[in-house]
Amino acid sequence: MDAPPKKVRKIASFGALRQSIKSNEQLPVELDDDFLTPAFSADPLQLQGGETHTFGAEEKRQQDRQNQQKLAAKRALEKAHEVQLPQLSSPEDLLADLALQRHLRLRSAVSLRFLRLPPALRCGAAAAFAAPAREEALELLAASLPHLPGAQRDFGLGKALDWMSQKDRAVAWLGRIASSLSWHEADGPPNKQTNEPPDEKVKDWDEAYRSLWVLLRQGVLQSFSMESERFTVTVFGEGTGPWTAGDAGDARGAVRPSSKEPCAVVWPSTRELRGLLQEEQAPFSVPKEQMLGLEEAVSDQTLAELRELRRDGIKASTPEVRNALSTAALWFQGPWRVQCLMDVLRQYFLGQPSPGFPPPPQHLPKLFATGPFVNSTVKSAQVVKIAREPGRTDPGEHMAELRGRFFPLQLRKFLELLRVSLPKFSCELLAPNDCAGLNSFTQLGQHRIEAVSCERSSDNWRWSFQLSNS
Repeated sequence: MDAPPKKVRKIASFGALRQSIKSNEQLPVELDDDFLTPAFSADPLQLQGGETHTFGAEEKRQQDRQNQQKLAAKRALEKAHEVQLPQLSSPEDLLADLALQRHLRLRSAVSLRFLRLPPALRCGAAAAFAAPAREEALELLAASLPHLPGAQRDFGLGKALDWMSQKDRAVAWLGRIASSLSWHEADGPPNKQTNEPPDEKVKDWDEAYRSLWVLLRQGVLQSFSMESERFTVTVFGEGTGPWTAGDAGDARGAVRPSSKEPCAVVWPSTRELRGLLQEEQAPFSVPKEQMLGLEEAVSDQTLAELRELRRDGIKASTPEVRNALSTAALWFQGPWRVQCLMDVLRQYFLGQPSPGFPPPPQHLPKLFATGPFVNSTVKSAQVVKIAREPGRTDPGEHMAELRGRFFPLQLRKFLELLRVSLPKFSCELLAPNDCAGLNSFTQLGQHRIEAVSCERSSDNWRWSFQLSNS
């Protein structure tokens, strides 16, 4: 006699399978043809008797789909950024990087020893072009560039001339190199944390601070900067532009700073700094890309919940919100806005901010400018290293490292002057760590110039730029 057929339970859905496992049913189960086998999760289900079963959860599948959508959106965003990468091809594009460079690394097939400038040129002395300082400069050129390719060169001072026979013009060219590698600065003394009257050092700093804005408005200074413990401010005046696109102006117009229409950028900004500026009625602009990045990092529901908590008096935030806002740069355009910024910061630095805001820094910020200002001293770039790196198949190339403060306009002049003696060279810009989002108001957007190379081709010069994310 044939045995009766075994009872088998058909499972046609994931819910039925879950219910079968929970009830500890003894009947064997069989999956229906229409049942989609889910991906198994690592989360076990605890049953009676201590046994566990591992199964794929619907929530896990939904989360996987969401992760795939986020990954696809991220790839699409990266692709869009690659398509919109700015095209740079001239030395004027160097002005689009607003960072105050501190470290340069030069490479060339020609010797770079002429960068060890004589003291008379480094300090900007009036007697730099008189003997014996003039003879020292000529000896430096003869020792550094004994076989300068092409005797007829243009020193940026007129028509092409023989640099050995026209010694005055050769020394003048070297003097312009020294000028592009120099700046003026004033140290920030310790700040008074009490109600005592300021000492002489603080008074001298205050006088230097106030002179910066006056000299820029008069066209004497082209740009100046101040480096505080928490943020950096750079103000741009005559000759520091133009740059295009970005969030500073309209989509097609170019921003051309001048003594009458200066611009300023503050980075990185903090919640306290933005609150202080808003309280003191100092209007500013925030980059659109930074706000779009905040919207992508935080969902609308999370932002709505944070607003409700803040309305209830609870200070709540998320790491995504803090990271997005802490790196946002602030933009000030026009004389009224920049002067408001300068006035508010002066009150803050000297310990006179509105009540309820953080105390002033322990040290007043350092002040830097492209030219002399009250109580300032002249500084020159430090030549850290000059060496020759041997190559495998060629004699190798020369390398030089410089440290200092290099404003965008001065960096452009310096690299243009190098074309006189170097038919081909490259320059790496080792940017400071706190320049994230600084170029959001120029055509660079979220990028920065990492390196630039220049090479003579026929009768033209070809400039190439290497960009990286800021």
